[in-house]
Amino acid sequence: MPKAGMLVQMDSSQHAWLEGILDEWWLVAMKDDADGYVYGRLYPKGKKANKDNTIKFKGQTYQLLPTNGLKRFASKWVYVCRDQKAQITVLCDGNKIAYNLFQEKRKILNNSSPVEETMRTTDKVEKKKKWKQAKN
Repeated sequence: MPKAGMLVQMDSSQHAWLEGILDEWWLVAMKDDADGYVYGRLYPKGKKANKDNTIKFKGQTYQLLPTNGLKRFASKWVYVCRDQKAQITVLCDGNKIAYNLFQEKRKILNNSSPVEETMRTTDKVEKKKKWKQAKN
């Protein structure tokens, strides 16, 4: 005598299932042999957030901002997907998470700021004036 939940068949596959979403999502489906009940759910590709609340996606680093009462995302699973307009959406526990594109500090090639450069130039001019005055 078959009972619901005694034998459940499961299958999953990764594919671009959703129109307008470029990334492949996992479809996980289950079917109960007793009553024929079918359950399915789509999952985007998940990744764990870094300790500094950042994630990497398609070569870019994104800073996750405090949202929905969550201040830290360290070691939490977040799901990132991208639509046809190349806009990304970040989800955590079913909620959208705000983010910023993280940019590393620009390196100054000569290792000095414009203010420091101006001060050096001013010092050189003043030293020349003092030298000329001492010579006269």
